[in-house]
Amino acid sequence: MVSDPTCLHHFFKAQAEKTPTRLAVVSREDEKDYSELDRESDALSVYLRQHGVSPDDRVGIFMEPRAAYIVACIGVLKAGGAFMPLALESPENLLNNILETSKPTAIITTEQHSKRLSPGPNTHVLLIDTDTTWREISVEDRHLAISRHNLAFVPYTSGTTGDPNGVMQTHEGMISSYFGRYDFSSYQVGDKVACNIFFAWEFLRPLLNGGTVYVIPDDVVFLPRALLKYISENGITEMLFTPSLLQGIMNSVDADVLRADFKSLRVVWLNGEVVSGSLREQALAVLPASVRLFNTYSISEAHDVCTVELKSSPSDTSEVCPVGLPMRGVKVRVLPEGKRNLATDGTGELYIGGLGLARGYLGTAGMNEQKFVHVNGERYYASGDLVEIDHRGMVTVIGRNDSMVKIRGYTVYLGGIEETLRRHCDVLDAAVTVEGDDPNNRWLLAYVSRKPESTWG
Repeated sequence: MVSDPTCLHHFFKAQAEKTPTRLAVVSREDEKDYSELDRESDALSVYLRQHGVSPDDRVGIFMEPRAAYIVACIGVLKAGGAFMPLALESPENLLNNILETSKPTAIITTEQHSKRLSPGPNTHVLLIDTDTTWREISVEDRHLAISRHNLAFVPYTSGTTGDPNGVMQTHEGMISSYFGRYDFSSYQVGDKVACNIFFAWEFLRPLLNGGTVYVIPDDVVFLPRALLKYISENGITEMLFTPSLLQGIMNSVDADVLRADFKSLRVVWLNGEVVSGSLREQALAVLPASVRLFNTYSISEAHDVCTVELKSSPSDTSEVCPVGLPMRGVKVRVLPEGKRNLATDGTGELYIGGLGLARGYLGTAGMNEQKFVHVNGERYYASGDLVEIDHRGMVTVIGRNDSMVKIRGYTVYLGGIEETLRRHCDVLDAAVTVEGDDPNNRWLLAYVSRKPESTWG
């Protein structure tokens, strides 16, 4: 029995002991109840320890989202390691760069995908679909010295440099973020949570609290009608969308069809991009009247930061929706342009502190010193995102700090121009770039995409 859970896998095992026969994961290839997922990940953890995995070691995960992916990640956590997702769409030179810098102790992949990898001589490779020896291992019931401060998750992000940076997330940071989300919406018996977007971030949260994860196939998630059919036929109750994905679905499918196919949804999360007021209104018009629609701001270096329920936010369709108040255990501050001291409200770069903060970047001391800073004895991450924080602490993201440019002596915020263009009744989206190599002769170029009902010729 798990008496005092402190790590992610402890919370999972406690849930598995509570609801052993409840479905935990359903994918195209397989489905597993909580006891099966617990038993298989236990066996895999022993196998990984036998092949050298110990606390804080990285283990690469290189396969499409599926039940085996989840077994792999939980097995890594139980072995004391940190699971490190490797994107299938990454070019081979980028993959090999990541493997060279991260030095994973092991990689879990499939026979098909293993051909694209060139791991070092000290990295053990498990082909989880063809090598079944790990399934036959008897599980050892022994205590591992793993604490909430150990690494759990190492996602790679390009950041602002263009080079991949491994972000070292701890058990404590992820647990804090997950329980912060539970404050807004926990799980009921029978909840079915569809996962694909930000899969490595999203699949574990339902499993710590009794939800059933439905793995959306990669060949379904970006096809509006196929995705709607998946949601409807499986009775999905919760899903995360990027705003552009939801917008694309709403632009492609008749509203009455959307209402029929969305009727099972109880909770919808929007994440990864700015949410416009017009998208909010469109979504609420086709989602069930009882749905809870959340806008959430997350960042690799601090996991989930802010959340707001959009039904309670302003309804002006010309404005950007806020991302909400800081979640439990999160502290936000703003650094106004030209200032040295952090403020609790105003406009400027967002600084994030609290329990969700990552340990730092893997093997990049210079980046750590630049981005993870200490202010008045407290540690913050300088996000590079431009925000407005009002007197209540409500955060609205208005762009990137690196989108401020100098044009003929004037400081110009590209995101502000883009948002002004989006307010035009015929404009669906907009992007603004700076053209010209001569610093004294630069100009702005705007690109716009029009709405389907636009009257433009």
